[in-house]
Amino acid sequence: MRTAMKNVFFAALTLISGSCNVIVPDYTGASVPPRDAKPRVMENPLTVEVRNHAASLLASIREVDAIASGPAFTEEPIAQNALRDSLLATWERDAIRFRAIVDAVPADSVPTDSLRRLRIARLDSLSDVVAARRETIAAAGRVEEIKRIESKLTPAGSFRFQGAQYSAIRVNPADLSMHLHWKNAAGEKYLNIGSLKKDLEKNGDQVVMITNAGMYNPDNSPEGLFIEKGKQLVPLDTARGPEGQMLNFYLKPNGVFYLDNEGPKVVVTEKFPKNQKGIKFATQSGPMLVIDGKLHPKFTKGSPNTNIRSGVGITKDHQVIFAISDKPVNFYDFATLFRDALGCTDALYLDGAISQMYLPTSKRMDLGGDFGPILAVTKRK
Repeated sequence: MRTAMKNVFFAALTLISGSCNVIVPDYTGASVPPRDAKPRVMENPLTVEVRNHAASLLASIREVDAIASGPAFTEEPIAQNALRDSLLATWERDAIRFRAIVDAVPADSVPTDSLRRLRIARLDSLSDVVAARRETIAAAGRVEEIKRIESKLTPAGSFRFQGAQYSAIRVNPADLSMHLHWKNAAGEKYLNIGSLKKDLEKNGDQVVMITNAGMYNPDNSPEGLFIEKGKQLVPLDTARGPEGQMLNFYLKPNGVFYLDNEGPKVVVTEKFPKNQKGIKFATQSGPMLVIDGKLHPKFTKGSPNTNIRSGVGITKDHQVIFAISDKPVNFYDFATLFRDALGCTDALYLDGAISQMYLPTSKRMDLGGDFGPILAVTKRK
């Protein structure tokens, strides 16, 4: 009744005003569904589950396909490997079968819930198989990557590991000589790779590699211990660091790379010998990357904290490996490179974004920089 009266009121107003405009009532009437609208039917929850499980399985198959066709297996094969080739051929055949099973599972083609549950169980079973294949193929890929890296380091080269590109050199102390530098004979700081290279070659040295070898202060003096030609020029730094500063040098444990009469070593700072007799050179930096075969405890897998990284590690057979990333990587991935790919039991971070390396055999020709300590590898005379 009220609604009818309201409409009459609006009509009267229209006549009085002489307006031909339509005045819209200030209420909304109930919507009337179109005559051809179909009633909404709720989808069977198990039908949705079948579809989701099928999509998940298909995504897993694609993931394994990507690993099996990735650079670990396709870039410069090292040698014929019947087991590897059989593994990949088996996956290629089974992946076709798995996809056919997924394609043959339309979600609404079964009449009962019991049959839908059977399909879900079948899809789950295949998912477990695909997951197991993924681990097996990924492990085989890691083996192939490491073989390729080993073939490159003869003694130096560029290579890929877990999607990132690196350059590295393996130094056998019996064949190559390592030495640290900060200032020349006139007491002038070298500062960059080019000036040290020029000085070494003037002295008749055949340069194999040069890289910056530790962090430094604004005046380019070494940050932490620095020993050159048996003489300590800067003392060991055992401080905790500035309050709140937990990056790089003061991300404990940090460490020392040094050479004594027994050979090259990388140790945590606390284990550096107090008696420096016989130590030819030493540089302190941080953080440690690998400690007794384990990654630094504060590193996080997948960390977004990426940068160019350079470091040094010691292998079980007492060889030294220097490595630098071509692109930014996080600490976890860089440490994993030293432990898993380069076989280092202990490794130390040298520096980050500013790092450079002169390594002609890997086509790295860096000659710049504004450094403190610099390390050179030369052929023994």
